[in-house]
Amino acid sequence: MRLLTFRFPTSVSDRFGAILSNGQVLDLTGLDRHGMPVSLLGCIQEGPAALAVVRSAVEEAEATLKAGGAVAGAVAYADVTVQLPYVPGKVVAVGRNYGEHAAEVGDAGTGTP
Repeated sequence: MRLLTFRFPTSVSDRFGAILSNGQVLDLTGLDRHGMPVSLLGCIQEGPAALAVVRSAVEEAEATLKAGGAVAGAVAYADVTVQLPYVPGKVVAVGRNYGEHAAEVGDAGTGTP
């Protein structure tokens, strides 16, 4: 299963989707399904239960494709703009936890950040 964050050309908001076997993008954000996460980050944060809902929706779409049907909510990959999977907030790093850097500045380091 390949998941992505995307936008429609005329939209300013991100959508959550899955790439189907025929290359189309299934708009998961647009599905009215209990427990469907609204974003890729939400899917990660909500854990296995959310992933199960996503997997179920994708499997249903794939079954429809296999039967020769059209999948509601699926659009051509060329019709969307792929976005970053998620945009992180503040990133905090500790440089002194690197032994070589600590030695350069004459410090033995703390052993842990």
